[in-house]
Amino acid sequence: ECALPMEDVESVLIQTLEGMGFTSIISNGNAADKSDVVVVMSEGYVVARRWPEHNYVGLDVHLWGRFEKLEDTRAALVTALGSGNGIKKGSVSSYRVVVSGMHGSASWDEDKKLTG
Repeated sequence: ECALPMEDVESVLIQTLEGMGFTSIISNGNAADKSDVVVVMSEGYVVARRWPEHNYVGLDVHLWGRFEKLEDTRAALVTALGSGNGIKKGSVSSYRVVVSGMHGSASWDEDKKLTG
């Protein structure tokens, strides 16, 4: 659950991601209805979709580098957005699609060693 206004969601996402060691490039909150925000990073992007009537934020986290940070990033984002319960069974759902990353990204060599 998340009762934060979208402007706060955007700043919380950026602060949390940068605190995890990601490099944010740009963010683009939806000015029209304040329901979506996208944070683009050197290592991927995060999309947040907010449904204030349900006190809910859905996150799409797409990484093309620094894959080893995915689980910790998920936990940090859920906690930073104010889920008093953090991650518990049934409160967060996720799936992972594994690809080889983005050739030429800054973390390519390290990612290749870690993921094969």
